[in-house]
Amino acid sequence: MAGPLTRAESYTMILGGNEINHVDPALVLEKEEVCRVREDDAGRLLIDCDLKDKQGQRIAKFAKNTPVFVADGYRASIVPGEPSEVIRTVDEQVVSRIERLGPRKISVTGTFNVGGVFIAATPHGIYTSHGVIRGNTISGFGTGIWLQKNSLIIGFSPVR
Repeated sequence: MAGPLTRAESYTMILGGNEINHVDPALVLEKEEVCRVREDDAGRLLIDCDLKDKQGQRIAKFAKNTPVFVADGYRASIVPGEPSEVIRTVDEQVVSRIERLGPRKISVTGTFNVGGVFIAATPHGIYTSHGVIRGNTISGFGTGIWLQKNSLIIGFSPVR
């Protein structure tokens, strides 16, 4: 019998070309954790995330690395052993991809929007209204990347 899922405490997430190590959580927009990394009782990393476009409309929702909702005009590609992808049907463009790179390493690309704060995480960087975040290694902080309408913080550790 499988045990409950727990928060992953030691992992690496590649997000927009940035390596985020051992942080909890990796990405926060407007005080909402948008990429939740957990692990199952076998220690496999699982991602839950809610992908939204610039207008805040849901494109897809992932639970345990699998698309559980895909909006009209998009389709999910789920092949065992391959990355999970969400593809826009009109032009076949991949708009989101979750890929396991190793037992404790996972890569995420896609678009996120919370309260009007929009980012696009591509293999080349995280594009925000504050600029582009790319090529960073963020290790051991409370939160990897924290974005709000008027602020951007990398390596944020709240006082507890």
